Amino acid sequence: MRKCSVSQLLRERDRARTRYGAAVAEFRESYTQLAALDAILRTRGIDGAPGFGPTLNVVELRHAAVNPDESGSIQSDIIAIIEQTEVDQ
Repeated sequence: MRKCSVSQLLRERDRARTRYGAAVAEFRESYTQLAALDAILRTRGIDGAPGFGPTLNVVELRHAAVNPDESGSIQSDIIAIIEQTEVDQ
């Protein structure tokens, strides 16, 4: 069994919070971009199968101390990328 002091656990929690905040930002950006690229390519008959199931709800990414205000719509973010992408023929 691991033995820890309260101060050690607090330091570990602070590091985990920092890592989680960065991971959520990277995950959301990567997920959104990948889903948009899959959709754009699918409309051109390339790589026909979707890569993800139902779009995530950002509320599931929230943590009260790290990113309590995580909001918006991943689906809207995906649509924005699609609408802002022009593909050469």
